[in-house]
Amino acid sequence: MKKIFTLLFLMAFTMTTANAICWVEICDKYYLDTDSIQYYVNDRGETEYDKCSYWTKILNDNSSYYKRLEKRYQKKIWYTMCKVVLNIKNKRSATKSEIGYDLHRNYIYNFEYNDYSLEWDSLIPGSNGEYINDIVMKRLGRR
Repeated sequence: MKKIFTLLFLMAFTMTTANAICWVEICDKYYLDTDSIQYYVNDRGETEYDKCSYWTKILNDNSSYYKRLEKRYQKKIWYTMCKVVLNIKNKRSATKSEIGYDLHRNYIYNFEYNDYSLEWDSLIPGSNGEYINDIVMKRLGRR
């Protein structure tokens, strides 16, 4: 019986997928997961090849943004994870979703926007956004 359980455990362990995360520091307290870069799948489940998405991790920098969040949720936010959509063609980006966590990786809040309500911002030349765009283009093999 012990051998059967061991065999089942090994089979289950080898069948699980590994989700690699490769964090690249963009600037102080701001990271990009280069392994999450992929072409964007919209709310209808269609792949849009002029857009891509990726995850960022932003550590609390005591900015007014984090202070407002902490006041709203009455908890200390240690970091946020954001799914960002990048329009490659128009060089614009939008936050698709954001999740806030505490020091112990406990979930505090979560919000997600529908495609029709995304707020697009232009990438400023010489900014972190443009730097991220370059990383994304290289990762997708488009440079």
